[in-house]
Amino acid sequence: MRLIAFILCVLAGACVDTDRSFPPDVDYSEGPVVTMASTTHLAIINESLADGLSVEKAHAVRSESHEFAHYIAARIVGLEDNQSIGLWFMYDGMDVPGDAFSVNGSAREYSRFPAMDDDAIAGNEFPHEVEVLFDLVNRLP
Repeated sequence: MRLIAFILCVLAGACVDTDRSFPPDVDYSEGPVVTMASTTHLAIINESLADGLSVEKAHAVRSESHEFAHYIAARIVGLEDNQSIGLWFMYDGMDVPGDAFSVNGSAREYSRFPAMDDDAIAGNEFPHEVEVLFDLVNRLP
């Protein structure tokens, strides 16, 4: 399903190939289903951002290594370049998220959530589902 959505996006010319952190060779043949982030995710992230900032084009993917948890990636709007993508991690469900954490540098810099304490992520070794999620948000115009 995700592959079909990506192919439709490419055919419609809506995907832009720009590199902002991940290589363009992300494998879409297997893996997670990326969905639109819930309005609850958006509200929680927007409340955590510095004044004048908000998120758009937010998508989510279920964590493959943590039960009942999601990663959320979104473009941070209100910055000079409007190209920064924040990555957050939230426990529990899509509509009733629990604890939230900042995962990448942009999320850590602009939101009030604590940094996710994960050695692999601190070393930029993102799980496959995060690579797919980040790549999708990165390609959105």
